Amino acid sequence: MPRLLRPFLAATRALSAFIGDHAANMPGGAGWHRSRALTVPDNMSLLHPPPGSPQPNPVKQVFACLGPNFPADRLLPTVEDVRSAMLDAWQALATNLERIGSIT
Repeated sequence: MPRLLRPFLAATRALSAFIGDHAANMPGGAGWHRSRALTVPDNMSLLHPPPGSPQPNPVKQVFACLGPNFPADRLLPTVEDVRSAMLDAWQALATNLERIGSIT
């Protein structure tokens, strides 16, 4: 099994232990979500939306807008610094009504 699939498989197995009769999951369009090496438990179904479908989790678009304002590749010395940087990024987005309109 490809190394990239191992965490997803472990999470899928763990999740399947807590599901009732059946669960459906709608994975994203990444290649490893469609890998033939992935074994889906019998009590789970993967529902792949057709190409070009709208994003089922619209908050992902908000996070995509926040990303450039809150780069993940920096080390902040304190939790308060992290909180402050996140708040600055959120406020920058919240006051940009044109940008909000383009992602909703």
